[in-house]
Amino acid sequence: MSEIDAVPITLATRAIGPQRSKGVEFDGLSLGFGAYVVGNRQGNNQGTFQLSGYVRFDAMAGYSWNSWWGTKTTAQLNIRNLTNARYFESADPLANGNPILAIYPGAPFTAIGSPPARAIFRAGSRRGS
Repeated sequence: MSEIDAVPITLATRAIGPQRSKGVEFDGLSLGFGAYVVGNRQGNNQGTFQLSGYVRFDAMAGYSWNSWWGTKTTAQLNIRNLTNARYFESADPLANGNPILAIYPGAPFTAIGSPPARAIFRAGSRRGS
């Protein structure tokens, strides 16, 4: 088995841009969804055990707008493992001892937000100058 056989493949991902509908404005809204599909793979170089395959669903939502100081600002929420699936992400074949003891579980449902944060600096306005 070559190392390329263990590379995960994304089967489907779709980004949805601004949608228009009567009476509701969605300019600046971005939505995304992805399925991360991994098949069975060898847990070590000798092929003495396998890690089972899994499917993980991820999603994102973001909103962009022009801020009062004239720059585009974006807030985004990323969700990984939307269904909170239990899976094994990888095994360390180079672990000291038995690699079956170095199996890494995948992260549970995880939400990461990136609120807008901007700093405005003006040229030549350093303190103490």
